[in-house]
Amino acid sequence: MKSKKVIVFPGMIEKLIEQGKEHAEHYRFTEAVTCFEQALTVADIEDERVMFVYACALHELKQYEKTKQICEELMKMGTNHYWDVVELYIATSVELKNFKQVETLIHSLFEEQAIPVHKKEQFERLQSLNQRLANNQTVPAYEEPQMKNEELIKFVELPVPEQIKQLNEWTEINMRKQLTLLQGIVEHESTHPFVQSLALLILKEQEINVRVQVKKFNHDRSFITTELLLPTQMPQYQYIENFLEEHLMQDPTALEMATYLLAKHAIAVYPYEWQPFEEDDIAIGYMQFVQAMFGKIQETDVEVQAFLQELELLTAIYDA
Repeated sequence: MKSKKVIVFPGMIEKLIEQGKEHAEHYRFTEAVTCFEQALTVADIEDERVMFVYACALHELKQYEKTKQICEELMKMGTNHYWDVVELYIATSVELKNFKQVETLIHSLFEEQAIPVHKKEQFERLQSLNQRLANNQTVPAYEEPQMKNEELIKFVELPVPEQIKQLNEWTEINMRKQLTLLQGIVEHESTHPFVQSLALLILKEQEINVRVQVKKFNHDRSFITTELLLPTQMPQYQYIENFLEEHLMQDPTALEMATYLLAKHAIAVYPYEWQPFEEDDIAIGYMQFVQAMFGKIQETDVEVQAFLQELELLTAIYDA
């Protein structure tokens, strides 16, 4: 049997690795793993740090066997990131319920006095956690205590601009351990629709898999966050955007204003889109809405215009 040849283009591996690192940095772990695995089909990745990032992405996707295998290889190599690898290896082994293996490793590290001083307390906690889990106590592995209800109340009592500012800051950090808080923000009865959507988008973009109940604009449904599309990928959005580009092509100023309103409103209505209105009605509505802003008076659909006005009032907070 002839071996299958892989054509390697100049810089292809490096590009895949850089893309993988960028995806992982922004918590897009599925895309990161895809890039690293594509690179590995062509050649070995010799950069130990890159392999560690790959292992972390696999761990986030709960691919524990693969994570453990990579950690074992890195530990044998004597990587410069040894203690980071050991911690990931232990976390993965706990998830796999290899409690005896974890206990043996940590005990030997303490016996050999190999653990750095600044990490001793952390390894003591790991050892204690592992022992409790081994004794069949229901302690969640590697999770911080659940966010208390008081913290959710504290958040929803903030002025809406402060809530938006906080959520924008959270997009830059890993929020997986704050799942309870984000879910609470989405589901809380007093949460502003725009804020609901921003919290929902953090869950979606960081691939945090959870079912949430979303109540807004007379809709009430549950959604699985990882199954959602982004606002700009939703069918109504794409249809309306294409419609506006086609019909306002000769008026760049109006087109720019219409597409800005569309993008802003798409976040407010997310994940319901402009239901129960049809795409054509909403698309024409935006065109007329913007033209009216420039002084062009014409007959309009009153219900659609009222809905767009409501969205504009709701999202004016975003422009503040």
